Amino acid sequence: MHALKTVVKRLPEKKYHEVLRETVSLTQRIYEVIEILKGKGRVEFDELFADAQSRPQVIVTFLSLLELLKRRLVRAQQALPGSIIHIFPTGDFSDLGGVSFEDVEGDYGGAAEEEPLDHELPDEEPGSVQ
Repeated sequence: MHALKTVVKRLPEKKYHEVLRETVSLTQRIYEVIEILKGKGRVEFDELFADAQSRPQVIVTFLSLLELLKRRLVRAQQALPGSIIHIFPTGDFSDLGGVSFEDVEGDYGGAAEEEPLDHELPDEEPGSVQ
């Protein structure tokens, strides 16, 4: 949770209230993450969020990573609590021909309230996994 909290804090702070429609495809983002890993082989957790400009983009990227972890197409490794999380492919992705991600919820978005949160993400309790 600490790594995700750090990514959310990097988002540009908005001092105004704006209602907007932003649709972010989970399936598309899964394939984008796969392409990033194909090109680099290994990435730091934060690198996957480098282009994220909004909370929905951060959320969909995180969900795509969770889906890839669940399907065991990638693995995450962290040496020590609070240290950098590395994401590795479990293979070379050459066998994705038969893999479909169409069963995951396709699009996230809609009318979104883009304003500063009245609350922060909770700080981790002592002894919790970060």
